[in-house]
Amino acid sequence: MLKFALEMLWTERKKTYGLIISIVTTLGICLLFLHFIVNPYLARKVTYDDILDFSESFCIMLMGLFILMVCVSLICYSCNYYMKLHAREIGMLKMAGFNQGKVVLYQLIQMIMLMIISVIITCCLSLVTTPIFLTIVYRYCHIHQSVFYFNFKLFKMLGILVVCILVILIAMQINYINNNSLSSLIKDKYITTQKEDHRVFIIPDYIYILGYFLGLYAMYVGEELDAGFAIASCIGAISAYGLFYYFIPHTLNEMVDSLNLKGEDTIVLGDLALFMQQSKLLIVFIMLAVILIPTFIFSSIHMKMLHIALHIGAVLINFVLCLSVVSRFDIDALEKKEHFKNLCKMGLTNQDVKKISYKEGNGFYVVLWIFAGIYILSIACTFLIRASIDLGLVGIVLLEFVVPYGMAELIVYLKKRGQNYELHGN
Repeated sequence: MLKFALEMLWTERKKTYGLIISIVTTLGICLLFLHFIVNPYLARKVTYDDILDFSESFCIMLMGLFILMVCVSLICYSCNYYMKLHAREIGMLKMAGFNQGKVVLYQLIQMIMLMIISVIITCCLSLVTTPIFLTIVYRYCHIHQSVFYFNFKLFKMLGILVVCILVILIAMQINYINNNSLSSLIKDKYITTQKEDHRVFIIPDYIYILGYFLGLYAMYVGEELDAGFAIASCIGAISAYGLFYYFIPHTLNEMVDSLNLKGEDTIVLGDLALFMQQSKLLIVFIMLAVILIPTFIFSSIHMKMLHIALHIGAVLINFVLCLSVVSRFDIDALEKKEHFKNLCKMGLTNQDVKKISYKEGNGFYVVLWIFAGIYILSIACTFLIRASIDLGLVGIVLLEFVVPYGMAELIVYLKKRGQNYELHGN
């Protein structure tokens, strides 16, 4: 079993690159941020009074937890894509007589090997990233210590994280096997339809719009410009869940039904509505990052440790969220492979299908830029007017968000172009 699993892993190694990148990214980012917990020159013990006062050390701990949550979402998206790529392989194993236990053992061997490779890569990269990270933090906080800081406790916590990730990966794969029949695994085809609304109490869609603007209103009328400000404006992030899961898909579907649209535009709106529903949790994370991080950065100017930790956290979180968006589009392309083939069978050319795919991606980013952009600009304007913060700081924060998502949009465009040529090439 061991030899067979490793041979198959090597044969299908190209399909593992995305998952390895996600694991390395997660481990690398967590390894850096763990310095704020275990590094004696940076760590501050969190007490009960710190929690009540929302102190600097408590905020840094919350930032670490948020980074971990975002990293877990990236792992889940990447693992979902990995499982879909290996669905036929698992189906063939079942046909060959492998029972549930053997299939799980087969996957466990491969996952352990992937984790070992990821840990080795992470440790090698940390020899470069850790000194750079500590140089930035130490210089900003005027700490005069060696930037080559590695200790046993740091890697012990990393080991615990590795075990947790391994458990999550195996649990997801077991769940995937149990929820898919042998025929669906072998066929390697996916049915992509919008989810039906089974809510007992249906909230009108306009409530989510009101909640979104209520968060904006709370920013301008609130007296505090710190934690209370962030909590009030988070109403918008919560409303974003309803916006992307209910309001926007319903609105797009109504546009399809009521407007006299071209066939191409009808398909684009339908695909976009489905993608919005599938990305709802990712959108909530993005909105939370857009609201919380700039707010705490602008209100922590006089707390050097927290301020630099938030800047670093902003870069890391946005990087992970952008990777998650790219992974979500990878899953979408795989799920809609048969959908695109059917469009070609209906008479659409390769160029027409590519245009539909591009419009779906552009539509998602247009909506994201609008809803997230309104909030981050409103937060920046509020602090500029009421707290007289430096305009240069606002520019830095905007760059920390605009650059990663702009690069992600470009990557999605390039990957869509490549995927479509593969699917519909001459």
